[in-house]
Amino acid sequence: MSAEFPPELQTFLTGRKLLQNEIPFPQKLITLHEKNGYISSTPGITTQKCERCGNTATNLFAKFPCAKCQKECTYCRNCIMMGRVSTCTPLYQWTGPAPTIRIEESPLQWDGTLSPGQQTASEKVKTAIQTKSDLLVWAV
Repeated sequence: MSAEFPPELQTFLTGRKLLQNEIPFPQKLITLHEKNGYISSTPGITTQKCERCGNTATNLFAKFPCAKCQKECTYCRNCIMMGRVSTCTPLYQWTGPAPTIRIEESPLQWDGTLSPGQQTASEKVKTAIQTKSDLLVWAV
């Protein structure tokens, strides 16, 4: 593993298993770093387990005639809303060095100014927390 890699790619893929169309980098770059050992791919479905969502319930798998591999593939119905993961669909993940994480001194501090409406909502949230009461804040 000697080739350089874009830190944005490293950060984007770390801790994720994604379909190729979910990765905003060219397939050529993914392939290059897979060859270099920084990225690995696994079949989306392996021995009745979905590698994306972890599903193992047999009733949540289905088979279909796959145009991509010209075989009958299995796909996971449990996570179909995120895009179909099937036997012949690879999931990509970062296997290179862990990204460097910059630790902020005061990560939860903000030096901005709230609008009058935001200030009112903020005070009501504080009061609700202190009194352990329910509060719905409808905001954008």
